[in-house]
Amino acid sequence: MTLQEKIVAQMFFKAKMYTKNGYEFQNFCTKIISKYDKEFQPIKTQGNLGDRKNDGYIPSKGIYYQVYAPEKIDSKEAIDKIEEDIQGLIAYWDKKCPIKEYNFVINDKYLGAYPTINSKILEVQTKYNIKAKLVLASHLENMLFELTDDEIQEVLETIIAVPQENLSYQALSEVIENIMNLPLGKPISLITPAEMDKKIRFNHLNNQISNILNVHSMYIGQLEEYFCNQSDFERQKIQEILTKVYEEVKEDIDDSIDDSSSIIFFTIVEKIAPRTKTASILNATYTLMSYYFESCDIFLNPNDKENK
Repeated sequence: MTLQEKIVAQMFFKAKMYTKNGYEFQNFCTKIISKYDKEFQPIKTQGNLGDRKNDGYIPSKGIYYQVYAPEKIDSKEAIDKIEEDIQGLIAYWDKKCPIKEYNFVINDKYLGAYPTINSKILEVQTKYNIKAKLVLASHLENMLFELTDDEIQEVLETIIAVPQENLSYQALSEVIENIMNLPLGKPISLITPAEMDKKIRFNHLNNQISNILNVHSMYIGQLEEYFCNQSDFERQKIQEILTKVYEEVKEDIDDSIDDSSSIIFFTIVEKIAPRTKTASILNATYTLMSYYFESCDIFLNPNDKENK
């Protein structure tokens, strides 16, 4: 993977980290750890028995993982969960496979963990005489980039290279069909178009996204041909849904985060593209993003007085 491709992969990864909670986050972690260590065995919840406080482990090494991924981290709740989990883990698993390392995985969304949570992990380490660690978003990212290129793309469920091929109308239809299944927001008026490069700079989008938008703007003529064969409502509805998706994603991702605008861009791609992302699907998705970016339906318009 080239440096540019790794930067794009990182953006897709961060988009997932900022939007996944609960079981979705747990399943995503499991995919990464399973690739990172082939001996890792995820544990499936068994009715009322649950998973016996073990979301997955590496039997030969005595390494256990437990995931905590609420929408908002509560320090007391996290501390109580650590104590409850380690006690349950020891009660059921220690005799079967001695515990040597306990990993408490938190979706901290790159904000870090509270001092009290860190302190609790140190307490577990001393109290139970085992190695205990917090696994945060940055640690999962490090695991991801130790995988092969194919494994990274499999975990992220997308190809990484920016596709540059003719626009496939079949792929475009699939992307639009996926968008049409998203809920429709309130009607939003079209905004006066802004120059592409000026708007990219104004929104602090990185070079990779600049390349994506500029390369795929060449397909807008083909997209217009597609729209000519559809009803006016199709173009309008996509505009309204994309604007709504943009506003929702912007609320979820703190603008104080490094490169937040670029993470917002890839989060929108994650939401509007079908789950299986082929080169043709990404090409169609990026073309739509370029089209509605130029029309200022998504991201801030530098010519709008309210944004100055």
